[in-house]
Amino acid sequence: MITTGQIIQGYEAIAAIDGSHELLSSEQVCFNLGATPLLIPYINEKVVAIVGGGNNGLVTAIRLSETARHIHLLVRSQMGGFKFNQKAIYEQIEAVQN
Repeated sequence: MITTGQIIQGYEAIAAIDGSHELLSSEQVCFNLGATPLLIPYINEKVVAIVGGGNNGLVTAIRLSETARHIHLLVRSQMGGFKFNQKAIYEQIEAVQN
């Protein structure tokens, strides 16, 4: 799952990166944030990586946390987004650690 911020971008955001075409053709990667609810049945007990620490990335992680076995949230520097989304993520982390 790749999230791309408030201005939704697709594959074109990484097209210039060598080897990125493999991501485009992979059934393991999704660039369409609108598809998140549709993906939930397929995420069951899988390890998921979400690129992006803004609201879209955080909300996607929150939504998938009920079904994914493990989520890697890849954030460039610091989490952004609304404080309540950040709080929900930290609560999820704390719940897993306890």
